[in-house]
Order: sequence, then C-alpha cells, then structure tokens
Amino acid sequence: MNVFTRKMRESDLDDVLVLEKEIFSSPWPRSAFLMEIRRPNGEYLVAEAQKEIIGYSGVVREERDFHVTTMAVHPAYRRMGIATYLMLIHIDEALAASARRFFLEVRRSNVKAQSFYLRFGFQPGGLMTNYYSSEGEDAVIMWVPDLRNKGFLEAVSGIRRALEEKFAKGGTPDAGPGT
Repeated sequence: MNVFTRKMRESDLDDVLVLEKEIFSSPWPRSAFLMEIRRPNGEYLVAEAQKEIIGYSGVVREERDFHVTTMAVHPAYRRMGIATYLMLIHIDEALAASARRFFLEVRRSNVKAQSFYLRFGFQPGGLMTNYYSSEGEDAVIMWVPDLRNKGFLEAVSGIRRALEEKFAKGGTPDAGPGT
C-alpha cells in the first residue's frame, strides 16, 4: 500500500470531517479547519492511501514555538507508522525553522496519545481544567521545552531509524511528502 502525505486543501475537508467525526467526541467544525488551513503560519497535512484520506495533522507556528493542533489516523490504519511519520515531518519543519519548542494539548483520558507523544520526548507540563468543555474534560499540556536538546534529537533519530526499518520491510508509508 502506498501512502502519500501532502498539504491539506479545502477540497479535502469533506473527507477530513468524516474522519474527524468518527474519531473525536467533540469534532472540529468545517469553519475551524478552514480557518486553520488558511493561516499563513499553519501547516496542515493529509495522509492518503489509494486516494482516500486516512490521516491528518496540523501545527501552527507561534513565533519560535510549534503548536500541534490536531492529529488523527483512521482506526483501520493505526499502528502502521502513519502518525509517527506525520509527527516526524512536523518536527523536521520545526527544526528547519529554528523553533525552540513544541507543545500540544491532549485529553487527560487519552493515555494512548500521551504515550505516543512521550516516545518523542514530550513532557507533561501542566493541566488545563475543563479544556474540552463539551465533556468537561481536562487537557494535559505536553511539550518539548528545547528542540535542540541532545536527548530529544537522539530520541527522534531512533524513532526515524525504526520507522525506516519498518518501511523497508514493507510497512507503510512507501513515499515521502507529496505536493
């Protein structure tokens, strides 16, 4: 299976919203995605397989910080390295832009997502009470305080090597970022 990544376009939003509603209990509305992909400091990507959007992610550059705003992979395509691949693209962008740190919010109850981010070196940095107001759930703020930290760079390098080995053995994705 070939998986390609490329910039999210407005024409992708119908498919993105279907996935968003399937995955999240409080999905973003179309207007939120439109606002985000039109931002000059935003970078929103989709992952496609067989012309179907199977994942997406987004970051916003805020001065020298990168803020992960969304990340999702279709349940049938999880544990294939797609989210890892998307995150590595965003980390590469942040490093190329000389960003100093990365941060995000994640549901307190979403232990799997927290574990995913911990692998990359994100650390819990605080709690936002009632962040997900429709459910009254708190968000854990996770961050990488220094993207140039040797430990972070080594962790990312190890993740990248493991993913490349997985892909070399027939894993996914088969291709790099598309246009």
